[in-house]
Amino acid sequence: ACGRPGATINLFGGCPKDTTITVCTEQLHYSEITLKGVFHNTPEFVRAALSLIASGKIPFDLLISEHRPLQDLEQVFMDMKARKVIKVAMYN
Repeated sequence: ACGRPGATINLFGGCPKDTTITVCTEQLHYSEITLKGVFHNTPEFVRAALSLIASGKIPFDLLISEHRPLQDLEQVFMDMKARKVIKVAMYN
C-alpha cells in the first residue's frame, strides 16, 4: 500500500532525468489517493518565508503541536500515528 485512503503522497528527492515509477491505478482511484510532485523553493521564496515568520504577523506557533527532543523521535511517530499530535518540532 502506498498510503491510506484519502492520503496525499508527496514525491520528491531530485530523481535523475527520465526516472519513472509504477503505481497501482486501482488503489489510486478507489482509495482516492493523490500523488503530488514537489520541488524546492528559490532563495527568494525562502527569504520571504523567513521574513514573514520573523515578523510575527502570522501565528505559526499554532501549527506546531509540541516541541520534543530528537531522542523522542520514535515516540513522536507513534503519537502521530495515533493522531495525538499533528506537527512536532524536533530539536537536538
